[in-house]
Amino acid sequence: MARYLIFNKIKWISFLDLLDYKKYQALEILKDEFSYKPYPHKHYESVFTRFYQGYILPYKFNVDKRKPHLSSLIMGGEMTRDEALERAAGIAYLSEAEMEADRRYFIKKMGWSEEKFRDYMGRGEKPHTDYPSEVRLYQNLLFLYRKFNLGVGRLRW
Repeated sequence: MARYLIFNKIKWISFLDLLDYKKYQALEILKDEFSYKPYPHKHYESVFTRFYQGYILPYKFNVDKRKPHLSSLIMGGEMTRDEALERAAGIAYLSEAEMEADRRYFIKKMGWSEEKFRDYMGRGEKPHTDYPSEVRLYQNLLFLYRKFNLGVGRLRW
């Protein structure tokens, strides 16, 4: 894909951005026609994802995933800023009891002790650069692209 974007100058167009999609209208259709039961926040359908986004990210990394999700609803005109601030207030769980149940479930499934979990939560952040990746390759390709002003599939001097 990068080859097409860089060398062939093809632009990415997300066709979903061209649709008139309203989240709450879609949820009503799902509830009425399919007996769908919505969950309180985006990606809370899985215990692990709910615990990661609702507990680990906010408490360990000070990241609240509700903010970008609610921001997209504000930008789409489906919610006011005040409504979003109200929904983002407090913990990311419906109740402390549910959060504690998910915490115990997570510890059990990971095979951790309470002490190991506290140790994990207390550790500092580890930068992604500590892990192997292809970042250097892409940086070098970008350098060459800029140096030789690569055009449509050929070098321009």
